Parts: sequence; structure tokens; C-alpha cells
Amino acid sequence: MMHDESALAFDATKPDIDESAFQEVDWKDFYGEVEEELSPKMPEPLGRPVAILCFVDANHAGNVVTRRSHSGVLIFLMNAPII
Repeated sequence: MMHDESALAFDATKPDIDESAFQEVDWKDFYGEVEEELSPKMPEPLGRPVAILCFVDANHAGNVVTRRSHSGVLIFLMNAPII
């Protein structure tokens, strides 16, 4: 089934996410007291930290004719869409 009139609408504002919907997880129960190993040759970080947001959606067998699945990914780097 083809939809020639389909379009992707993009709102450049950052989405408002209700953080209370997520469960707080303490990975120390699983990994223990580990720390990331950093290379001694690593240069000192400069500038601001980088923020990455990723949104994923899937519809299993959503096409009523072919039963094909649809999936989508949006990746933002510093609030700018990159994928």
C-alpha cells in the first residue's frame, strides 16, 4: 500500500518527556563497583558535554495488506536531528 500524500512533520523544539514514567535502576547490583577505564593518552576534554537523545518506535505487522512491520529511529545530537 503506497501513500503518496504522506509527509513527516518535524517540530524543532525539544520534546517534553515525563521522567516519572521511567523506573530508576541501580546497575551496581549487576556490575558491582566498576569504573570506566580511561586511556592515559586521552587528551583533556574541551568544551561542553555532548547530549544525545534517541527515540525508537516499532509497529509489528502493522501493514494490513502485507503484514510487514514498520520501525523508525530519530537521533538528536545537541537537539539537532542527525538520523
